[in-house]
Amino acid sequence: MRASSLVAPLTTLVVAGATLVAAGFVRPAQPVERPVAMVPPVRSLSCAFPGALGTVFTTQAEAVAVTTPSGAAVEDPFGTERVTGPVLLTRTGEGHFAAAVLSKAGDAMSWTECGAPATRGTVMLPIATDTELLLVNTDQVDAVVSITLHGPSGRITSAGLEGVVVPRRQSVRVPISVHVPTATAVAATFVATQGRVRASANLTRGGREQMAPSQARNTLAFAGVPASTKVRLVLFNPGRETVDVVVSALGVRGRFTAEGGEVSIDPGVTVELDLTDPLNGESVGLLVEGSGPIAGAVDVTAGADRVWLAPQDPGTELRDVVPEGQLQLVNTGESLAQVTVEDTRRASTRHQVPAGGTATVAVPAGVVRITSDKPIAAGVLVTGKGLASTRVRAVQNTTRPEPGMLDPQLGQT
Repeated sequence: MRASSLVAPLTTLVVAGATLVAAGFVRPAQPVERPVAMVPPVRSLSCAFPGALGTVFTTQAEAVAVTTPSGAAVEDPFGTERVTGPVLLTRTGEGHFAAAVLSKAGDAMSWTECGAPATRGTVMLPIATDTELLLVNTDQVDAVVSITLHGPSGRITSAGLEGVVVPRRQSVRVPISVHVPTATAVAATFVATQGRVRASANLTRGGREQMAPSQARNTLAFAGVPASTKVRLVLFNPGRETVDVVVSALGVRGRFTAEGGEVSIDPGVTVELDLTDPLNGESVGLLVEGSGPIAGAVDVTAGADRVWLAPQDPGTELRDVVPEGQLQLVNTGESLAQVTVEDTRRASTRHQVPAGGTATVAVPAGVVRITSDKPIAAGVLVTGKGLASTRVRAVQNTTRPEPGMLDPQLGQT
């Protein structure tokens, strides 16, 4: 199967000059220690969710201020359904910082990740006619954003996507159906030429879902794909070269290549793979391996509700805030994984997850910490009135690097 074309050059600098030093003509100077600046940890997270009422969950409720984009404090922010629109969480403490919003309406439910604003990124839009791109600006200056859409035939040219102004401390909704009037999947790349935004995709009809931005990688993992009536995998190639992709399912039957899961994706093209029949209604994990970087998302229809899943990086330490539900552990490797799960009540359980297999464990709402001797992916399935699924993200360690050593003679003649 073939779908219908940006790689940064790698430069290597080699410096030679040991001959004069060895001959004694130049006395070598002692290297000078220069401290390397540490990238500061995220202090604020933006939360925008589909629907009218939401409940905020965070890893640091005791050390977080919750405000609206305009700066007004939210009263009792962690009470049930106390949030009525986009909010900004700003922490005063240290340690791991994650947050999400649970929203419900009728037979639909959504678990929406909060995230930091960015100057560029990619958001997958599984169905263009029923999706809007939400841009939230929590900063003190206006943001100016240019958006590019990519569909099955490549880049989509449409007026009104360049220079979109997002006023300070406000949000802007961009209806995608105006630019893509067909029920197809597209990828939206955005670049802020001024300021920064938190970008996400909102489902406007047929459910209550939001898609977080994702990064293109050679390998994408999805955990917590629910048992469903329809499963679609959406993939986008942002590069200059064709990318060959293999899709594997991981579950109680072990790892197997999904029928129809081998595809070549041309540059700038977004493709859809129907995995409904190969998965046979099972709850599984998915592993997407490409010959080059790809971005992706999973779109699941289950009864009257819909679930969108963003990819994650497998890791040996995962920690996130999660809803109450069934935690699915997915071993993407080739050997048995020894896994420990600690929930918000500090209850700890141990699990053996076979290569290419899965294991499940019930977890309460709150913070979950997962450690493993092999890289794994994890997600939580929430059932009840509606269906939701969320990934458990790997811990991003922020450590101070060792001081750099700079030789004052480097590059001198």
